[in-house]
Amino acid sequence: NQIEQSRRDVRDQHSAPDTYLVTFGAQHSIGWRFYPAWLQKIEQDYGPILSRLRADDLPVCLRDLDNGDVDFVIAYVGDDLLQSATRESVVIGRDQMIAVSKPDAYGRPLYDLTHEAKNVPLLRFGESAPLGAHIGTMFARYGLGPQFKVIYENSMTGALRVRARAGDGIAWLPQSLVQPDMDNGVLVRTGDSAWAVDLAIRLFRNTERKNRVTEGLWAFLTECPDQST
Repeated sequence: NQIEQSRRDVRDQHSAPDTYLVTFGAQHSIGWRFYPAWLQKIEQDYGPILSRLRADDLPVCLRDLDNGDVDFVIAYVGDDLLQSATRESVVIGRDQMIAVSKPDAYGRPLYDLTHEAKNVPLLRFGESAPLGAHIGTMFARYGLGPQFKVIYENSMTGALRVRARAGDGIAWLPQSLVQPDMDNGVLVRTGDSAWAVDLAIRLFRNTERKNRVTEGLWAFLTECPDQST
């Protein structure tokens, strides 16, 4: 208890706006595209922030939040694993999981997904990946499973993106991540537009671990929550 109190005292002493380093934890897919643009917008509207990002798997990010090793966690949400008595959250952005494929020579999807398609190669998230749960729910709703043949699994969006760019199959990936690829013609959307999965991006904090710097930022975000535009 004394060690923990000393730790809180040190954090409080260093929580002046010009010296405190705000630490964010985020899923890798958020850290690559959404986070830099979001932070830039925040600093334009709120003011400069000394900050650091720790990108990792979501369970690790949440563990770090509960232990006080990060001040905030930014995550795609949609499952009960994010609920906790000591966590509260606010929506700071929105995204979509969309089906993408490498284009053929005419700019059409190399793998054109339809209800009648069979044995379409699928690049999917592993069972431990939280984003995979969103896709699984959508698959069940539209009965998409029989159309696919799973050829690769990975919990990392970046790994699935590389395989999709190589033309190995279809992958559902965050639009914020693959938009540059679509702009450059490296990837194209495929399948029915209704098969996109809407995602909220939430910023979480541990209500038992806060200081005046994080409190000020939290107050700003709760008054102007969605800073994605």
